[in-house]
Amino acid sequence: MRAATFTNHRRRIGRAVSHVDWHLDDEMDIRRLADIACFSPYHFLRVFQELTHETPLSMVRRLRLERARRRLATGVSVTEAAQEACFESSQAFARAFRALFDRTPSSIEPGEIRLDPADLPPEIVTLKERRAIALDFKGTHLDLTDGFGHLLGLARPLMRRHGSHAASLSTDYPFPELDKPYGCQMLLLMPEAGLRETKLPVIHIAGGLHVQWRRRGLLLDSHAGYRKLVDHTLPARGLCRTDGPIIRLFHNDPALVPRGNRKWSLFIPVVPLDS
Repeated sequence: MRAATFTNHRRRIGRAVSHVDWHLDDEMDIRRLADIACFSPYHFLRVFQELTHETPLSMVRRLRLERARRRLATGVSVTEAAQEACFESSQAFARAFRALFDRTPSSIEPGEIRLDPADLPPEIVTLKERRAIALDFKGTHLDLTDGFGHLLGLARPLMRRHGSHAASLSTDYPFPELDKPYGCQMLLLMPEAGLRETKLPVIHIAGGLHVQWRRRGLLLDSHAGYRKLVDHTLPARGLCRTDGPIIRLFHNDPALVPRGNRKWSLFIPVVPLDS
């Protein structure tokens, strides 16, 4: 698949994923989703599964079950959760629930909180200096998704051979308003063997002491948490943020996963307060 084709397909499938995310209680209509993505139904199903690694039906079912699990933890009954998840019977709901979570719905207790990796406390890490593919980006944060689509398309053959992680490097405030100018370097982190093959620009990234802050969901939802981290949590640990660039590492492609499934980490450069 050519870079331009991948970028175009990613954008169009992303529209369908967003529609599923915002209309989870609607009856799933493949023709409707294909129209949103501007594909024929056959082509849509093939491209959707290629990019998201699941079918539209399996995505809808998974998201409904994930929501049902959260609802069960608030105290709703199994019958009510099954109805909200659009299952015809509690038995069918229980089978699907156990297949996904390896637990029965009745085992979820009201008020239960299962620690998600994204909820782990910030971790102090030392990053090694390394190299990465990098392209400059300037625009609004809304445009950044398409910018990454272009980079991922250009490097797709390398990514298949060597694996990679997308990231951004920026000295700007990490939570810009969506329609305000924003600048960063879009990165692809991969083994040196892949970097030696590429014709794309490669830069050196400084290492040193960082705080890794694991997050999930929308970027702007973590704005208040970031201020608390920098203003209170770090000083309480004897650290302060430096003016060095922040690395945002994407654990999945935000264009191709629903809002609640987006996972990412900030690596924030720090120094001891007494240094």
